[in-house]
Amino acid sequence: MIDFSVDYNINPQTVLTFYISGVKGGDVPGRIYPDGRNAAFAYLEVTRRF
Repeated sequence: MIDFSVDYNINPQTVLTFYISGVKGGDVPGRIYPDGRNAAFAYLEVTRRF
């Protein structure tokens, strides 16, 4: 598994976060997900402090 995350402070109250992860699976994911053993996940998040 490999993952990468970046936080960027837009201003003191607002943070932008980007995250991405990837994994190469073996037999278990191959049985659960027959279309492939590899997976990727990513998200973009905005956090606002009040």
